[in-house]
Amino acid sequence: MSVKSQVPMLDRRRLFALAGLAGASLLLPRALWTAEAEPPSGKKADVAFGMCSSMGKARMLKDAGCDYIEESVGGLLMPNKGDDEFAKRLPEISAAVIPVKNCNGFLPGELKSVGAEAKHAEILAYANTAFKRARMVGIDIITFGSGGSRKIPDGFAKDDAKKQFIELLKAMGPLAAAQNIRVAVEPLRKEECNFLNNIREVAAVIRAVGQPNVGITADLYHMVLGGDVPADLDANIDILHHFHLAEKEQRALPGVAGDDFRGWFGVLAKHGWKGRVSIEAGGGGDQAALTKAFAYLRTQAKEAGI
Repeated sequence: MSVKSQVPMLDRRRLFALAGLAGASLLLPRALWTAEAEPPSGKKADVAFGMCSSMGKARMLKDAGCDYIEESVGGLLMPNKGDDEFAKRLPEISAAVIPVKNCNGFLPGELKSVGAEAKHAEILAYANTAFKRARMVGIDIITFGSGGSRKIPDGFAKDDAKKQFIELLKAMGPLAAAQNIRVAVEPLRKEECNFLNNIREVAAVIRAVGQPNVGITADLYHMVLGGDVPADLDANIDILHHFHLAEKEQRALPGVAGDDFRGWFGVLAKHGWKGRVSIEAGGGGDQAALTKAFAYLRTQAKEAGI
């Protein structure tokens, strides 16, 4: 019996897990990682590929095939600075050769989201300024990683931290919605934060919040290290707002070691997902490396049905 004929007998979760393994699945049969011919919605997925970087690299990124830039909240929107100082950045932002569409690096570490020293009132004021400025420059999604802010202090109960975080997001949601901004919480690996380390844990919080503009950034680097497989993304596609990726080893640019992202892209194709996928890799790269990375991702996305 051929490998292809055995595919329907495989457990679906295991099937996607195999498809998402770094490098190993490059030689697997096409049936193991392609999406269904037609998503249930009848709509084909539409994905833009961007880079977590600075506007100073906009020309190089554009020439490498980048669709948009994902900047940091603190560096670009400067919520801790006055309106006059932020206004000085507006000409530079509007003149960028590719648009800034997303932000990450949301909260500074001193603004604690959880614990006995949580500063929700200060966070909400900071966030409200960030949301207003994001709308001014055409940014509509802010990723909430901020490991320093949401780290649970030693001796503080995890359940209590979870309740605090849910309440914070419930209060933050209407502020974001008023500016047509979506907040997307991302899982972080345990080495960076001791709270919300995979998409399953993040999804439980987001569903408890219950606000449509508060969702998930699926960061594959953190998710793979947290034990997630594509089936976990599939189960939570309804609350997916944004997508980050890098290779597992050394958080490298896509294509360096040959990680296979097609199992994950297949989930997006299956559901006709429309959104943005940002490379968030350590060490950056020159134009040749970035050109290779974007071409690598687009090839795999096409092969997965996007």
